[in-house]
Amino acid sequence: MLFPQALDAHQTAFAVGETLAHVNRLVAEGRLSRDEGPDGLCRLRPATAAQWPVLRCAAGRA
Repeated sequence: MLFPQALDAHQTAFAVGETLAHVNRLVAEGRLSRDEGPDGLCRLRPATAAQWPVLRCAAGRA
């Protein structure tokens, strides 16, 4: 269980939106690969470490 109590509809929608935003960022950074299967469904898989781009941290952050 991720949360100690049940989420209401608003909290669930927010959590799904946040998750999709993180997934999209990982795809944009090349850390996840998105492939469409023959059934039309989108599948995600981790990119190999050799494929990851070198990312620089924002100023003042480690």
